Amino acid sequence: MQCRRQIKLPELFFWQGPGQLAPYMVALPLLCLPSGEGITSIQFRLLLGIGAFPAGVVLLRSWQEEESDPRPGARENLERREELHNVRHWWTLIGTAGSWFFFDVAFYGTVIFSPTILLKVFGEMESLSMLAVQAAAMIMVTIIGNTGSLAVVPHVGAKALNTTGLTLCCLAFAAFASVYQYWHDRHALQFGLLCTVNLALALPNIATFMLPVLLFPRSVRSTFHGISAAAAKIGALVGTILFPALEGYGIPTIMFTQAVLCGLGAACS
Repeated sequence: MQCRRQIKLPELFFWQGPGQLAPYMVALPLLCLPSGEGITSIQFRLLLGIGAFPAGVVLLRSWQEEESDPRPGARENLERREELHNVRHWWTLIGTAGSWFFFDVAFYGTVIFSPTILLKVFGEMESLSMLAVQAAAMIMVTIIGNTGSLAVVPHVGAKALNTTGLTLCCLAFAAFASVYQYWHDRHALQFGLLCTVNLALALPNIATFMLPVLLFPRSVRSTFHGISAAAAKIGALVGTILFPALEGYGIPTIMFTQAVLCGLGAACS
């Protein structure tokens, strides 16, 4: 049962990668539309409108879902209270919530600002179409990494995958920062390291989601998974704020900061 759950969970989370890729694949044909007055506004509105469609489908399907679990009885409530007072679970929470928080700071601070990072690498003269292709290529690498994680996690376990992945992220961010700092004209090398960063990010991307489900007993699983997920969302918010705040200090400063955060996440894991 444990092994089956361990396999099914990352399969669900895997689809985050194709979801990230879809906007760039939709944007590429839109960027091929004939230029003219107001074309940028039309492209943006079309992309935004198409993006609303899958969100609407998910919302509709959520309304149609039925609750499958019955209300807990007195025995289940007593068990839940006992588990909530178990100090060991709260120590475990530091690992699940902490590693997920630090990972999401690095993940969203990199993924959301990928076009900005690519502009810094290739220069301001790079076309939107090329930026979209390069960003799509980076996400394709992430999808490959997610696929590899699916194959590896049943054999090594989510905790080992999480710790190893965050450690590799730390090294990849530090390598990119160093190359950008000292070999700024090596654009292909920098792009290759950016793809390496995305590949490394794919490992803890799945593992951080799995750990709270696997480590906590069923009676308190939703509570501790919810707290861990909330910490991750705070991390995502911090990541979107941190990048613009540090951009004035240069890309190497941002990337070295990401490396430190991933190292802290590995320590928590």
